[in-house]
Amino acid sequence: VAFFPADKIICAAISAIVQTRSTDALKSLLPLLERGDSSIRLAVENAFGTLGKPEDAEDLLPLLKKGDSGLRECALNILGRIGAKENVNDILPFLKDCDKNVRYSAVFALKTLKAGDTLENILPMLKDSNSYVRSAALSAIAEFGSNDIIPDIMPMLKDGDSNVRCNAVSALQSVGAKDAVENVRAMLKDTDPDVRAQEIAILSGLGVKASVEDIRPLLKDDNPNVRANAIDALAYFKVEGASDDIFPMLKDKNERVRERASAALVRLGAGNTDTFIALLFDENNQVRRDAVRNLSKKSTPEDLSKIRLLLK
Repeated sequence: VAFFPADKIICAAISAIVQTRSTDALKSLLPLLERGDSSIRLAVENAFGTLGKPEDAEDLLPLLKKGDSGLRECALNILGRIGAKENVNDILPFLKDCDKNVRYSAVFALKTLKAGDTLENILPMLKDSNSYVRSAALSAIAEFGSNDIIPDIMPMLKDGDSNVRCNAVSALQSVGAKDAVENVRAMLKDTDPDVRAQEIAILSGLGVKASVEDIRPLLKDDNPNVRANAIDALAYFKVEGASDDIFPMLKDKNERVRERASAALVRLGAGNTDTFIALLFDENNQVRRDAVRNLSKKSTPEDLSKIRLLLK
């Protein structure tokens, strides 16, 4: 045992407590949080998350008064995980904590507790100086909110952080903000490819067929994820001429894009047999499987003879 670091021994002991469902031992773990070791703190959080109950909150509240921001953060995380709904008012003051991680944990705890009546407290967090806190706030209000919070979300589409912008669009989708589609469509030209890719998926999710003409040019985007999502959207809407747009993507240099293109053509029931015979030799397994699927629907006896010759 002497050869093992102390933190690993402690974490192993905590794991044993969880495995044996020793709920009586939970309180004895709290002093371990004072050690400041991140792995131990996480192990204690997980133990409470697995075995803890709302009534354990009373033992955690003193930690919220500690000067160590890490302890406050741990306590908030645990309060959320044990379902301490009666302690929402104890959590709210920490939305204004001086430490960004504590503020993040406070928002996360309120979301986990599904404390929808705290929406008015969370909305100001959209203006937090930290992008992770702003993202967490968007995630929470997406779960609690309705159409009346759309005006609060809209400015976040122009946030300086791409993750925040992505979460803003997700939040609009969650509250069914079809009225905000024009603003979402504008995000298809965002400088961040992850944002562009997400916007395509969300417009499809909202069923906004009118966005197709904005999506078509993205088949030529520099980013493969954007191209792949554009293919999915065109196939999903089954717009006229979609197969003609998608066919060239079978020769894309990116495997994932070729895979999406072949799958889209299967869904659309498009293409001639010569095209799919050629795809039988693609290096991507899924592309080859899709080619076989399409050929099974379309092949004539003459086509099958061609395939047999090629496979020899």
